[in-house]
Amino acid sequence: MEKIKQNKSILIVDDNKSILEVLDCSLDEKGFKTYTALNAEAALKLCPKYNLEYALIDVRLPGLNGIELSKKIVEFYPEIIIILMTGYPDINTVLNALRARVYDYLIKPFKIEQVLKIINQAHREKSLIKINKERNNQIKLMQQEIVDLRKKNDELTKLIDEKRDMIIQNKDLKKLAHNSYNRQQKDYPFNVED
Repeated sequence: MEKIKQNKSILIVDDNKSILEVLDCSLDEKGFKTYTALNAEAALKLCPKYNLEYALIDVRLPGLNGIELSKKIVEFYPEIIIILMTGYPDINTVLNALRARVYDYLIKPFKIEQVLKIINQAHREKSLIKINKERNNQIKLMQQEIVDLRKKNDELTKLIDEKRDMIIQNKDLKKLAHNSYNRQQKDYPFNVED
């Protein structure tokens, strides 16, 4: 199976500067290109500027909350994988996150390894989806080629049948002409030169 290269660019959105800095430094050390925002409005301005693969978003943000931000990101940038963070987990948050098509969520406090585990899992799934799409496209192209080849084969078969009919007609005409000539020779046995 071919391997899809991981982009490793991540948007981190949290209104707590210390959490933002810790996540920024930790993910930067793990090889990620990080972009940070303290609120949803700043985050939305960063999305079109960078080729983001992931977004790590706090649920409680000033103004637009993390779930509303996730909905907007999914609407305009559906390829970004969103992971929500919350210090106050409840069933409504989970249900709202699922409705916003968030990939996963983390309960604060968490370890950076948990973030990396989710990111790696998301990357594997995204890679498999991409590979399957490519294979499905190849299958569709091959199916179309088969349809085109069958059509050409039918056209060639029809052409061969037409040529065969013409050859048979020509043979029949030659035979008829030959028979007619032979009859004429019988009816007029004398040669003109004689």
